Amino acid sequence: MAPPFSLPLAQLVGLFMESILFGVFLVSFCACINALVFGGRKIVTWSDRIFLGIVLAMGFIAVWNVSLLFKNIVDAFINYTGPGGPTHVFSNLSDWVTVSRGFSYGVQTLLGDSILIYRCWMIYLEKWLVVIFPILMWFGIFVCVLAACIIESNLGQSSFTAKELAPFGTGFVSLTLSLNIIVTSMIAFRIWQTYTHSAKYINTDSTSGHPTMKRVMLTIIESGAIYSTALLVLLGAFVSKHTANVPLTDAVCFPFILSL
Repeated sequence: MAPPFSLPLAQLVGLFMESILFGVFLVSFCACINALVFGGRKIVTWSDRIFLGIVLAMGFIAVWNVSLLFKNIVDAFINYTGPGGPTHVFSNLSDWVTVSRGFSYGVQTLLGDSILIYRCWMIYLEKWLVVIFPILMWFGIFVCVLAACIIESNLGQSSFTAKELAPFGTGFVSLTLSLNIIVTSMIAFRIWQTYTHSAKYINTDSTSGHPTMKRVMLTIIESGAIYSTALLVLLGAFVSKHTANVPLTDAVCFPFILSL
């Protein structure tokens, strides 16, 4: 008897979720590019160029990830006719498509976390001491991504919840969740601190009556909460070794982009 949430079903649910979020992402991505390139703001500094490059890279990776998932499903349900059916294809963790999907998600996360740390570094007046711990956590995420990809490429027929992968998958999600909460809180606190010390100099929005800086702080907190919530659910799926971690991993990629 097949499990209630089998691996083929999990992959199909992942494609459905990722396709919906990809449409939302395209709108957000185009708005971001428009603001960076065509919004009257000139890209002149090295940091502007790097930021634009990272945004474009993350957009390319998002398209690449959706394409890989689609190819994986076509291979499983259409091209493969051998024993085991679609489950056999999805269980082949050493396949280049599967490894590339995991690697692309890891790179996407590393790029996004680097932007988050950079923002924190800038808002604290480029004080390296403030971001030392987040940087160490970033390197921890890098190690988890690298180790997971190497192990996955040598597993052959196995499961996404295999004991060889579990420590690095759980460590990856835990570290990026912790980094996001810590750094977002630091940024929000710094904005709140500046706001409280400079309230009388800050212009307010005549339509809402709320200070501009306060709105920025709330936006940062809300965007961080979106990603943190998605990661918390994903962590629960990893810890419980449920196949729901497969579609959740695909879906989390896009809330993370949108939170930027």
